[in-house]
Amino acid sequence: MDLIRRSRCSDGGFAIDPAAETSENQFATGSPDVTAIAARALDFIDTAASEFLASHLRTDVPGAHCRLSSRFFVSSTLLDWEPGMAPWFVVNTVRRMTTQYPAESAWEQALLLRCLMRLRMQSGWPLLADLRGMQQSDGSWPGSALLAPLSIRSRQPETHDEQGILATATAMSALAMGDLQPGLYFGSDLPFRRL
Repeated sequence: MDLIRRSRCSDGGFAIDPAAETSENQFATGSPDVTAIAARALDFIDTAASEFLASHLRTDVPGAHCRLSSRFFVSSTLLDWEPGMAPWFVVNTVRRMTTQYPAESAWEQALLLRCLMRLRMQSGWPLLADLRGMQQSDGSWPGSALLAPLSIRSRQPETHDEQGILATATAMSALAMGDLQPGLYFGSDLPFRRL
C-alpha cells in the first residue's frame, strides 16, 4: 500500500514507476491504467484522481503514454470498483465512450462487453453473441493484447498475447457476467442524470 501511495503524481494520477522524481521523466506522470488499478487497491478515490481519469477517458487516443492496447481497459477496471466508489461523472464518461468506439479485437470486445454488462446496457446483448462466435475450436479466443504499457514497451520488443491467454480469460469473464444478467433487460442506454 505504501508503494502505491508513493506512486501518486501531482496530476492526480498514479505513476507506473514510483521512483521517478522529476516531471520531465515520462514515468513521473500519471498513468490512467495504473490509476484505475491503484484506486481499486486502495479502495478510495479523491477528486483529483477522479478528474484525472475522466479527462483521460474524454481524450484517450491510441499510443498514449502508459496505455495498454485497449481504450476499454481503464473503463472495465473502473466498473469493477465497489458500487458507488466511482463518481457519477466518471461513470457517465465511461457510458458515453462505450457507445462511441468499436472493439477492434477479441480482447477489446470482451472488455467492452464487461463495460456494457456492468452498465446494464442493451447494446451488450448482440456483442455477447458475437463474442461467443469468436471462440476458436480449441476453446480459446484469438490473442491480440499487448502485454506491457507503451512506456515499458519502448525499452523492450513488443510482447503480444499470442496464445490468447489474456483474451480468453477476459472473454470468459465477460460471458460469465452476461450469464448472470436477466434474460430480458429494460434499462436505458442513455447517460445517467445527476440527482
